[in-house]
Amino acid sequence: MISDARFIHHQPEILRKHYTGQPLYATLAVLEAMAVTHPDIMRTYHDSMRVLYPVDRPWGVKSNRLLFSKLAFRKKLLNKKKPLSYFTDHPNFIIDSSHKPAAIGVSLNITYGFVEAGTVVYVATQLAFSRHASTIHLYGIDLLNSSQPRFYENEDNSAPSKLDKAIRDRIVPSFNLLGKAYKEHGVPVINHSPISKELFDGLD
Repeated sequence: MISDARFIHHQPEILRKHYTGQPLYATLAVLEAMAVTHPDIMRTYHDSMRVLYPVDRPWGVKSNRLLFSKLAFRKKLLNKKKPLSYFTDHPNFIIDSSHKPAAIGVSLNITYGFVEAGTVVYVATQLAFSRHASTIHLYGIDLLNSSQPRFYENEDNSAPSKLDKAIRDRIVPSFNLLGKAYKEHGVPVINHSPISKELFDGLD
């Protein structure tokens, strides 16, 4: 799963080295970036790719720049963000509008969109639940070492991380909400990271 088009721009060789047609779930912005950077991969494996979208912005995330201003205006209009509170009564979402500084939520069926929380793992967990996983195991959501390069990076090519700002305000509360909601639906979510285990009270 790739939810952020910046990943394609920062790590263009990862797909070329490791992608061989496995199911790929991505936002429209990611697929647009791939069409520019990896057109051969898109042509060869397009039947293995699926579009996912954030519920509050159905047309994607930080969409790529378009060449024609008229189209850009249209896309900006279509991509206008709705507040999560708009989906409070939707049967496929659990939304906590009382959470501060901003509402958080979780999807029960990713066909209707995913809820963002500042990390792609949150999107992937919603996909796993929607694909009827009986148990969801999370590896590598260490969070507290976000100043270090990711496992596929080194000191010279690491992309900026915004995790520090999002951990307490968004990521941890969202995962706690997700863990409790999915467990009520019979699907335990287990965090295997010894580094971040003390952060969560909603994950097993």
